[in-house]
Amino acid sequence: MLRSQEMMRGKVAAIIALLDQAGAAHGKYETEVLNGVYDQEWHIWYAQWAVEHGLNTLLTKPIDAERLSTILYSVNEQHRQTDRRQSWAEFTAERLAVLPA
Repeated sequence: MLRSQEMMRGKVAAIIALLDQAGAAHGKYETEVLNGVYDQEWHIWYAQWAVEHGLNTLLTKPIDAERLSTILYSVNEQHRQTDRRQSWAEFTAERLAVLPA
């Protein structure tokens, strides 16, 4: 049991790191490509980036960018309803790590 909890924490930490990298890359994209304009379709960009940068190696079952985009948008809405003690990346990673196989 302890080993599986450690594995889950490791998976969540890796997903957090990937989402943080996506955030940094997206910030650069908004600045350099969109000239500072907020990207209303951020979840689509994040999903494509995450899938292209190895998210599926961290999940129980591979996911395509379209489905991931929908999940990211939904999880973001859930996070907005919380007290936000967790960062968005932490909140999202915990949910992605337990997606059904």
